[in-house]
Amino acid sequence: MKTINRKNMAKIKPFEDFSEEYDEWFVRNKDKYEAELRALRWFIPAYGCGLEVGVGSGKFASPLGIKIAVEPSHKMADRARKLGIHVLPGLAEDLPVSKRKRCRRVAAETIKKGND
Repeated sequence: MKTINRKNMAKIKPFEDFSEEYDEWFVRNKDKYEAELRALRWFIPAYGCGLEVGVGSGKFASPLGIKIAVEPSHKMADRARKLGIHVLPGLAEDLPVSKRKRCRRVAAETIKKGND
């Protein structure tokens, strides 16, 4: 599994530094946030397990019923855990989950590009 190194940390740092401001966007833009949730519900089955890749603070996973996630930012992962999401530390480029486990994988919002 890839580790979070200096190169990766540069991409994670803004989420460590501005986790509160990130969450405030959802409060200030409630109508846009709710529209995104409505759109995503069309693509997410109501059954089976789900894994959100880059869960952030859990603003999508929680209302969509996704209980397992991957997030490299410690501060964002802590926020998601407060919403009852089991967060694994890791990177999208190298998911820390078994390939044998069949889960739908969701990347609700991608702000940054992967290294690979």
